[in-house]
Amino acid sequence: MLTNFLIINVDELWLKGKNRPSYFKKLKQQIQNLLKHLELKNYELSNESNSFHLNLESTVTQQCIDYLCKIPGINCVIPAVEAHGDVNDMFLAIKDELSNIKENITFKVETKRAFKKFPKDSMTISRELGGHVLENFENFKVNVKNPDFKIEVKVYPDKHLLSFKRYSGVCGLPVGTSGKLLTLISGGFDSPVASYLMSRRGCEQNFIFFHAYPYVGDEVLDKIEKICSKLSVYQGGSKLFICPFGKIQKQIADTCSPEYKTLLFRKYMIDTAEKLSKQLEYDALLTGDCLAQVSSQAIGNLKAIESETTALIFRPLLGMNKLDIINTSKSIGLFDTSVIPHDDACSLFAPKFPVIKPSMKYWAKYIRNHNYEELIDQALEEMTIIKFDCLGKKVKS
Repeated sequence: MLTNFLIINVDELWLKGKNRPSYFKKLKQQIQNLLKHLELKNYELSNESNSFHLNLESTVTQQCIDYLCKIPGINCVIPAVEAHGDVNDMFLAIKDELSNIKENITFKVETKRAFKKFPKDSMTISRELGGHVLENFENFKVNVKNPDFKIEVKVYPDKHLLSFKRYSGVCGLPVGTSGKLLTLISGGFDSPVASYLMSRRGCEQNFIFFHAYPYVGDEVLDKIEKICSKLSVYQGGSKLFICPFGKIQKQIADTCSPEYKTLLFRKYMIDTAEKLSKQLEYDALLTGDCLAQVSSQAIGNLKAIESETTALIFRPLLGMNKLDIINTSKSIGLFDTSVIPHDDACSLFAPKFPVIKPSMKYWAKYIRNHNYEELIDQALEEMTIIKFDCLGKKVKS
């Protein structure tokens, strides 16, 4: 449909009671930020009940719709045409669009009146508009239960909006309404999916990647940048902190019992992320942990890590199985990137028989006798930072 008008329906914002205006304000800011980056300057964006109306000077592009659908808090995006006057005028507004459909097709008209004083009720409008369609197009048949498509009509005091297709959004809450997270990102499926899920819950995120140079080359960084670029679209922009971690991993591997290596790597990654999150005043850490998927995510190991941190750690994948995670990765366009092979220092140093039920006595003794504060501070000082905008493009420093 060639149109310059979009209806943007919100998702959970109508549940927010007296706090609703602040959620609408945040979502409106994010829509405006996207339009700015798409270089769409001349437009009107207004609140209409539980939706926004976007009236552009130019024709809406598919690119614009696709990006809008990736803003958390948006339920769906609906291209619409405007009509004024009576049902005859409504039909004239959509006649050309219907003429492009040549195959036999079923349809239904569904009307909602925001303007209750309109002289005809919703059922009458739907029946009369459907009658016009049947009179003018022999290939159209009515099917109210399972139509091939719907003609949706919204009646307002100053105009009527008619639409034929809606594009599903990611739903949830606007980013920035549920706190700030530092996400421990990796090149697999899990942490990117965890990030996406918490974006939908309104969490603003930046990312930290632990780069085990020189044991892992720089090739992995290209993959991590691509993942963060795609996740940034759901964030309205983000930062990626690349933290050099090879020295810490080597020292751990040289000084601990072999079966504890992976678990201790994880512990000091959490320590490093916690220190950075406190410096940046974030509210919590986010990981892709999935209960019992790998040894470091066994319940005893998660308990050991929790015992040594004061950080709140979000683990949205905890109860998911791998196929669920992979299917989500595919649905958000991350699968093809996450599946690319890459070197992993945790695998490189991984013990043959990693611990599942750690001895808390050994755990406490190792931590007491090995101080990594200086190495952690050095790693944070040597971090590099990459910024992405709301289109996923790198921002030049």
